[in-house]
Amino acid sequence: MPEFISSYSQVFSFDTDGLGNTTSKVSKETVTPQKSIGDNLNYSFDYVYDENFAHRLVRAGDRYYKYDANGNIICEQDGSFESNGDDVSYHKITKETEDVYSTDYGWGLFKENDSNSGIKGSRYFRTYTWNERNQLISSVDANYSTAYVYGQDGQRSNKYTANSETLYFNKMWTLHTDSGNNVYGGQTAKNIYLGETRIVTKLNSGENPTYQEECYKQYYYHSDHLGSASLISDYKGDEYQRIEYTPYGETWVEKTSNTGLEYLPYKFTAKELDQETGLYYYGARYLDPKYSMRISTDPALGEYIPKAPVNEEAKKYNQNLPGMGGVFNHINGNLYHYAGNNPVRYIDPDGREVDAIFEVTAYEKTMYGWQAKGVLTVTDKDTGKTISVNAYSGGRGVASDGVSLPLPLGDYDILEQKERSLYFRLEAKDSDYGNDQVDGISIAQETIRLHYQGGTYGCLCVDLDKESAEYSDFMALIKNTATSKESVKSKYTNKFLKFFFGKESVIKFGSISVVQSKEIIYRDLYAPKQYEPKYKHQRMK
Repeated sequence: MPEFISSYSQVFSFDTDGLGNTTSKVSKETVTPQKSIGDNLNYSFDYVYDENFAHRLVRAGDRYYKYDANGNIICEQDGSFESNGDDVSYHKITKETEDVYSTDYGWGLFKENDSNSGIKGSRYFRTYTWNERNQLISSVDANYSTAYVYGQDGQRSNKYTANSETLYFNKMWTLHTDSGNNVYGGQTAKNIYLGETRIVTKLNSGENPTYQEECYKQYYYHSDHLGSASLISDYKGDEYQRIEYTPYGETWVEKTSNTGLEYLPYKFTAKELDQETGLYYYGARYLDPKYSMRISTDPALGEYIPKAPVNEEAKKYNQNLPGMGGVFNHINGNLYHYAGNNPVRYIDPDGREVDAIFEVTAYEKTMYGWQAKGVLTVTDKDTGKTISVNAYSGGRGVASDGVSLPLPLGDYDILEQKERSLYFRLEAKDSDYGNDQVDGISIAQETIRLHYQGGTYGCLCVDLDKESAEYSDFMALIKNTATSKESVKSKYTNKFLKFFFGKESVIKFGSISVVQSKEIIYRDLYAPKQYEPKYKHQRMK
């Protein structure tokens, strides 16, 4: 018998003027038997915007907002600012000296009359303070007064309240102290990555760390196509935490063995959830998952505007504006949107850019096996230039084990393919990164590549001729996005080089997520018995 059965739906409506503004959000959830399994998902919001600003939200449901001159939210509360004739306008918080702040108004909370009981009660009220770089440096409400400090690189280096503090030395090492672990000198977290993907966090005592404690406190992330931590397993491989999310990152279901002693804040799209505010920290900005918006404006706005075409460099820039079209892509004008209003498909790594995917829309059974067809969209995250092309994987030609299957769903790094300039190497982000093979899959998925149209056992093929100008543009787009170098199993064709260089260093150009469309078409064209897959777990239904 299942522990419970739950379902939810969220319906979003957007304006018809092309502004990209959300006009309503209706969320419904049922749980049988009734119990709390995550966030409360039963609510309905209508969105009202300031008539003097195209995208500045004044009210969502019963939540009201106020802004500074830069468009950053400085105050939010439940109930109108003018209700009952009370003056509840935002009052400035002034920094007097180091760690000392003052205000001429009640701190973080105000009272209102309860019309039913006549008893004074409390309602939600929070203030935000921003520095000259539009970085959040303080949030204050009835429960927490939180301060934020940033380093020279613009990333958060410190977050602290009266009862807790988190130090960020770099993305691989943090120290968290709270009332539960301060007797042990806090708790260190060592984050281990494959490329840009966090795969494991190792926790230890801050004061007297031991090898044994780190061994027992290893937590592995099993992510979905957006990078969200859907399943976390412990050092034995057992389920430790399972989370399901709504499109903008609210927690639908959370089942955990964590009693609160282990600090594992990385959740939706692998970003840190601040328990003090309920906001996700994205580096450049913060995301409010319930109200589905950023709390500050897009810092990349200036990059979306074309330059005066006074020289060739400016003209070239204008041809490839960031954000998939700059100001000519209307969604970029919405300074508070997240992931192009399409968070099921795209991610927004630091609040400034989106990633790309191969979305499978159909599976076809051919005489050689199964083939996946769909659209591959690749975006240069620096310039915003995007190319979308038809692509396919599997179903053309047969591997030595008689299997021709498509590229499995998941995340892959795009790497340099030495000695084959028209190919890219795809490396699965699995347990043995760099071995040129996908975990647990047939040899049809060895030596996976991204290349032009042709035969494919399991590679990803762009449906373009290798001599075409379109394929040249596609190649150039990827090769202009080199990010780092990775050490992988050598694939030199020269046997002498291969013998002496078991490993080789290759350029990493970016990543591809292979996902399925919500509506998949299956076509059984032709498949003789001798070509049926031998690996049942790979057989399409």
